[in-house]
Amino acid sequence: MSWVVSFKGRGSSGAFNQNFIYQSDNVYVMDNHRAALWCWLDFYKNKIKEVSVFHLDRHSDTLQSNLASWVSQATSPTHVGTMDIQTYLNTADSGFPSSKLFRWDNYLSIFLDMYQSDVFCCDYSVYEGDAINHPSAARKEPWDLPENLSYWLSGGKWILNIDLDYFFHEVDSTYKPMYSEEYLRDLFTEVAIIAKRNSEVVVTICFSPECCGGWSNSEKVWGIAESCLNTGLILPP
Repeated sequence: MSWVVSFKGRGSSGAFNQNFIYQSDNVYVMDNHRAALWCWLDFYKNKIKEVSVFHLDRHSDTLQSNLASWVSQATSPTHVGTMDIQTYLNTADSGFPSSKLFRWDNYLSIFLDMYQSDVFCCDYSVYEGDAINHPSAARKEPWDLPENLSYWLSGGKWILNIDLDYFFHEVDSTYKPMYSEEYLRDLFTEVAIIAKRNSEVVVTICFSPECCGGWSNSEKVWGIAESCLNTGLILPP
């Protein structure tokens, strides 16, 4: 168990701020989803081959607007797979120097484009965002997850990518839970079963506090997830 990026406090995550990344074996937890791509490459030692993806998120995280440029920058002159975490987080988009290359809304589209021939399938459950472009993309429904997730991911190498904003909806600028605590516990029990295959599976979980209505909402859901996963992550007061 270790901090990949030490906890900086409960500040804004926004588009580019990374307040923490925590690793417990094959489970990586963070506040800003933009770091997930680095975590996958770190876990697999940049050897992406016959890997499948399950993306569970309010957003698709697959922005397409400048994808060709982003992929080009991610591979040359420095390949993303050789970057340390600080280089990865700090690399600017050469076309828009005030923006970072790897963002919360494009890291998955970059990954799927770079490694399309090496990604066996991409299952997902999302509510909004650009299309998930992969020949074997398949949508899954939320009511099927607690009973079937560990079965669907029972064989082979998997990236299980979860954003806690999946579990909230917004009404009049107030974020409210979409699912019961029982649903969350059942789902993360499934996640814990999958995570036990720690040589094949990497799990990334993102707090996304701004999209959950604040850190307290994210941490409440994380408390349920942690009771199943036992990563040891409790954020400092």
